[in-house]
Amino acid sequence: MSIDTSYYTCIGIRIPWSEIEEQGHFKVQNCKHSNPDSCKFKFCPECGAEVKWNEQADYRYKSFVKDSIYDDLKIGNFVVYRDSHNYKPTEYAFLGSVISMDNYDSISSLDIPEIGKVRKELEDLLTPLGLWNPVEFRIWSWIHFS
Repeated sequence: MSIDTSYYTCIGIRIPWSEIEEQGHFKVQNCKHSNPDSCKFKFCPECGAEVKWNEQADYRYKSFVKDSIYDDLKIGNFVVYRDSHNYKPTEYAFLGSVISMDNYDSISSLDIPEIGKVRKELEDLLTPLGLWNPVEFRIWSWIHFS
């Protein structure tokens, strides 16, 4: 049995996850058949139950967050990283220039971005969104064990 480790460093800002995601509502059908055509009918064509739509709470990303099944979650050109502990997400997201190291022994050099440039880009991006907090701009590091 071996332990794999991954090391991460983020030159950037820590943002409360509640600033990235918001609770919303969506409509779901009352029967187990989620046939999109059934909204045209008064009764479900598969089970005969009366079609009723119930609101259900859910979470969604705020409008400034770019979400794609093919790409990472982003704000502007910065990837949003959410750390997790025991498969439970933490209450913070990290946004900035993330350096990751999966195999410590194989690293010979790192491209470290200019801190002042990253800070300026983040400040320009996040200030209009009300997310810039200079106290939270730091060098953040964490380790994953698996």
